[in-house]
Amino acid sequence: MTGLERAYDNINKLVEFCNSKETNTTFGENGKIIHLIKDTVGKATYIYGEYGFDKDFFVHLDKKFEVVAIAADNVVYIVDTYMFSDYEITRSGKELPDGVRWLGDYYNELNEKLTNEFFPRYYENLVPTGVDSYEDSRLEELARIELLGNGEPHKGQLDRDSKVTEYDIAKLLAGFENEQEIFAECVNRSAGIYNSRKSREVATARYIAEHDVVKDYELRIAEAIRNTEAKNVVVWFEKHNKQSSAKISPQNIQRVLIRKFDYFSTYVFMNGEEAKRMFFEIGATDRGWGENQNRLTTKDIVKIMYRGKAIYQREEA
Repeated sequence: MTGLERAYDNINKLVEFCNSKETNTTFGENGKIIHLIKDTVGKATYIYGEYGFDKDFFVHLDKKFEVVAIAADNVVYIVDTYMFSDYEITRSGKELPDGVRWLGDYYNELNEKLTNEFFPRYYENLVPTGVDSYEDSRLEELARIELLGNGEPHKGQLDRDSKVTEYDIAKLLAGFENEQEIFAECVNRSAGIYNSRKSREVATARYIAEHDVVKDYELRIAEAIRNTEAKNVVVWFEKHNKQSSAKISPQNIQRVLIRKFDYFSTYVFMNGEEAKRMFFEIGATDRGWGENQNRLTTKDIVKIMYRGKAIYQREEA
């Protein structure tokens, strides 16, 4: 018997045991012996098992039986994939017998449903309680991140602590809770996070609607940066009617752009010596030195070049 045939044979014997009135069984060959016992938990049948390499291994006092499968609603969910040689079946590209599933696949299915169906409805209907808790200075900062950056990094995302766990699945299969109750329980684990996030989003959107947060040229620079795949670009600056350029990553432009009163220093460019040369040529001042009017800001950007093409060009007055 091949490894694949043995894997299917063991799974078939597992299914037979689940459907029988027997309370324990032992099977296996070629050194690996599987011993199973079962119990009823709610509406499910829990299969506890252990394996060893001699026919009487399971009588040893130090054996610890663990749940290896759960049978519920005419489906056997295999928990211990190693015991039932999932690698043989996966490697073969073949399907499990009808009425048998890996618990891990069911886990993925439930979390996909939670993420794509339940959570979006929950979040859309969530009425946040902290919308009025933000100062204007913080809201302006958040608004600039929303408009000029990449927005809220976790917007519309399920928190990792809200994922369905194997314990949740066990309760579901046992009939102690239904699917919607499990999903609600999962989401409520991070209810505080979602309330804070939604409060921040609503407050930021309201602030944007009521204030002139950014300039047109800032939006155009932000859009150019978001739409490029470049790891670095050539930026042309103008100061005192002189122009010069240096290479910089789009992310470093974005950082300066988001912070309203920020400015460029030589160390944010790809090459420090090239940046110093550019600053000298146009009479600009590096961070921490000289008068503010000599510092380089995003307003001084004339154009941004990538592979010989301008992805941003300043509009002349």
